[in-house]
Amino acid sequence: MPVTPLTYIDGRTLAKGRCHWEPGDTGTRHRRTLPRAMLWHWTGGVRSAEGVCETLRARSLSVHWILDPDGRLVQCCDPLLCVAYHAGDANGWTEGCEIVGGPKRDFTAAQYERIGELADSRSYPRRVFRPGVDDVRTFSGHLEHRDVSTRKIDAGGRVGAFLRKRWGLPA
Repeated sequence: MPVTPLTYIDGRTLAKGRCHWEPGDTGTRHRRTLPRAMLWHWTGGVRSAEGVCETLRARSLSVHWILDPDGRLVQCCDPLLCVAYHAGDANGWTEGCEIVGGPKRDFTAAQYERIGELADSRSYPRRVFRPGVDDVRTFSGHLEHRDVSTRKIDAGGRVGAFLRKRWGLPA
């Protein structure tokens, strides 16, 4: 699952190391099985990758990717080696991307472009989770945090709708 030819910023270059996690750091563990899905989040009120890192560290959480409004993609940990704590029971079988934005602010054109590039670069099937049709326990592809937790609404259906259109999937 290499991200090339995407260009990304290694999290170690941001915020003096606060945006990088190794397996076994607080909020992570070593991966035993490969992920089978990309799980998309939004940050709500946090407005930068650095702010996301600070919030996650304070909560003993982590994430694999953070996508800033300008399209900057920050890799925070290796999804092949590290289980990031970003989605409860889904942590072990997903890699996660936090998109800076929320319910009151749509993603930017640069973010949508990078969402497409990141999604295209993954080895997961070009499938988008369909509630009531797909079984989350066996799903492979792309889904949003709201698909695995009744307490969450992110990413508001935006990523799913975008990827369906990009890949020519039924709505």
